[in-house]
Amino acid sequence: MTPHGTSHMSHGLMNVLVINHYANNKGDRAVLTFVVRELSRAGVAQIVVSASDPESWKDTLGSLAAPVTMTPWGWGADLPKSSSYFRRVLRGLGRRYFRRCAYASVRSRLACPSGRLARTLCNGRFYRAVRAADLIISTGGHHLTTLLTTDGISNQICDQAMAVLSGKPLVLWSQSIGPFEFQDQRDLELAKAILTRSAMIFTRDQQSLQLMRRHDVSQANVLETFDSVVGLNDAIGDYVDPSARENIVGVSIYSAQKRSPAHQRDYIDSMVALVTHASFTGAVVRFFPMELKGSISDDRSLIHEIVSRCAEAGGRCVVEDRDLDCITHLKEVAKCRLFVGHKTHSVVFGLTVGTPMLAIAYHGKTRDFMDRYGLSENCIDESELTTDLLLRKLANLQANLDAVGVKQVQTSRALGAKVREDFRTMLASFAGSGTRKTL
Repeated sequence: MTPHGTSHMSHGLMNVLVINHYANNKGDRAVLTFVVRELSRAGVAQIVVSASDPESWKDTLGSLAAPVTMTPWGWGADLPKSSSYFRRVLRGLGRRYFRRCAYASVRSRLACPSGRLARTLCNGRFYRAVRAADLIISTGGHHLTTLLTTDGISNQICDQAMAVLSGKPLVLWSQSIGPFEFQDQRDLELAKAILTRSAMIFTRDQQSLQLMRRHDVSQANVLETFDSVVGLNDAIGDYVDPSARENIVGVSIYSAQKRSPAHQRDYIDSMVALVTHASFTGAVVRFFPMELKGSISDDRSLIHEIVSRCAEAGGRCVVEDRDLDCITHLKEVAKCRLFVGHKTHSVVFGLTVGTPMLAIAYHGKTRDFMDRYGLSENCIDESELTTDLLLRKLANLQANLDAVGVKQVQTSRALGAKVREDFRTMLASFAGSGTRKTL
C-alpha cells in the first residue's frame, strides 16, 4: 500500500495523456491535481498533460508534485515565429475549416482525407502525444458545451475530436455536458459523435444525463461519479466544527458571467450588503479569487470594486491575493466559518472541506451538487438573486452552522471515496488493452 492507502496497479497503461486542462482557473487546477495524483498513485509510468498554458505547471500541484510532461493544446497553441509563411497561412485557414474536417472524419469513422488535414493543422507536440498515448482522459470539468462559445467552437472540443480520430480510447472524466444550443446542426452532430465514440463517460450531475437522453446518446458507456475535487478530501486533515473556527466568511464571485449593466450593479449591491451584514455579526469577509492573477479572466478587478464599495459602507473584508496551490487553497477555505460561493469550484471547495455553504448557481450543475448533499435550501439560482433573499439564506445558515458542516463533511467522505474508486476502476478497465491507430 502507498502512504495514502491506495495500492499501486500493475497494468499496461504506461502512457496516459490528459487533455482539456485550462491553466488559469483554480477549479481546473484542482481537478488536474486530483487526476495527476491518482494516475501517479496507480503507477502510471508516463503522464502527459495538454494545457492552455504549459509553462504554468510548476505552481499547480504544490506539495503533491508528480513527474509530468506538458504539451500545448492541439488547437490552442500559436505557431512559433520561425514557422514558414505557408504554414501560417495554412493554420489560419485551418482555424476556419477545422470543425468541418473533424466533423467529416468523426462521423465517417474513417481515416479520410479530411482527417489527415485535421492532423496537419493540429499542433505537432499535441499530435505526437496523442499518438504515443495508451489512454486519453479529458480532465474533469465543463468542456462539451455551448455555454461560453457559439456552436461550441472551442479548443477543448477540437482536441476531443482529435482524440476520437486517433482511435485511442478517450474517457470523458467527471464531466458536465451541455447545454447544446447549436445554430448549425453539423456542430451538434460532432458533439454527439464525440459522446458516442468515447470509450467511457463519467458525469458529475443529473442535467448531463438528462441532456444525453434527450439527444439519444447511448447510455451504455455512461457512468455517474462526482466532481474530482471532492476526491482530494483525504488530504485536508482533521475536521474542526465551524463554530470553533475564527469568524471568517469566505466569498468567491463570478466575474465572467455576461450581465447587463443594471444586473451588474445589482450583483455588486448584493455582495456589498453581504459584507456589511457579516461585519455587523463581527465577521471578517475574505474574498478568494478563482482565476489566476493577471489572466484574461482574472476576477480581482470586480472583487476590488466590491471591496471599495464595502469600505465606504463600513464593511470589513480582505482579499486573498495569492495564487494558492490547490491543497493550500482547500485548507484555507477549511478555516472559514461559512462560505458563499458563486463559481462552481468555489462551491465544491467548501463542500469538500465541510465549510457550511451558501451557493449561487449560474448553471444547473451547482444546484445538482447542493441537492446531492441534501442542501438545496442553501442554493440560490443567479436569476433569482436579490439582496433580501441572499441575507435571509445567510441568516438561516448562520443559525445551523455545525449541523450543516457535519452533514457536508460526512457526505464528502463518502463521495470522495467513491470518486477515487471510480477513477481506479476506470484505469483498471483499460489495463493491458491494445489500441488501434486511425490518424
